[in-house]
Amino acid sequence: MPAFAIGHYNIQDVSWRPAYRAVVDELVAKHGGRYVARTTCPWEVLEGVAPDTTNITMIEFPSMEHARAWYNDPEYAPNGRLAIGHGHARSSAIEGAPDGERPYRSVASPAALLWVSRYLSTAAVSS
Repeated sequence: MPAFAIGHYNIQDVSWRPAYRAVVDELVAKHGGRYVARTTCPWEVLEGVAPDTTNITMIEFPSMEHARAWYNDPEYAPNGRLAIGHGHARSSAIEGAPDGERPYRSVASPAALLWVSRYLSTAAVSS
């Protein structure tokens, strides 16, 4: 069952991003992941208060085990600290719904991405 790593970031200084992407993009592929949406994709808040977010990233992995292996990869650790060192970050992983329960043709659809972003924004505001 697929799993999705979702990152919400508030980044003011983007000078570090090319070096980060050079390493992290390879690590995502190494663990079977693919970017579904990233900073360059437009996004908007449909309901509630806008989160303190400048960037959102969503990566699809074959399973939660793959998502965890990517996040816990020793090569990722210094890059995760690099991202956090230049702003604020919140990262989550969510397991995809079983095929019979999937409300959309593809969980990577824009509607699904907006739902996940709205859920995470609401969860951050209420905690």
